[in-house]
Amino acid sequence: MLQTKKGKKARGVTSMEVNDIMKLFKEKAEEPGNMAHLRRGEHWLYSWDNDKIHKGADMSKMDIKPEHRFDLPELSCDMHKTVEHVHGWLDHHMQLWLQKQNRKELTIDACKQQLQHLFYNVLKKESIQRDVESLVETYEAIVLAGGGHVTSQFR
Repeated sequence: MLQTKKGKKARGVTSMEVNDIMKLFKEKAEEPGNMAHLRRGEHWLYSWDNDKIHKGADMSKMDIKPEHRFDLPELSCDMHKTVEHVHGWLDHHMQLWLQKQNRKELTIDACKQQLQHLFYNVLKKESIQRDVESLVETYEAIVLAGGGHVTSQFR
């Protein structure tokens, strides 16, 4: 059972899991094949909004230096719309799947398998690519809005 830092039953991903996920992500980003995408002297820049789960994460456990972190304003999901859209899609489809399950017999492994199935076999990669291709326009709209929220066409 997932637990919070206070030992209570977690209702979702914990900040401790964010630590582990980001550490793995950083290790993957720093593999030689991925580092080859950077110019000499460049480094990966990590950013996330100030959602409660991110605030509770321990940067020292992620081995992410402060100068390699870019903080975004509260509720700045437009800056990360690719991640937010995938997260929303997965959350919706996992909830549909969970509603059909017998909760007493449900295991963490079964949930992980379903999540991986949805991500690798069901989620349309074209939707992710569309989001990536639209990021420049979205960032320009955010700048024109003075860092504020943008219209729905850019979300």
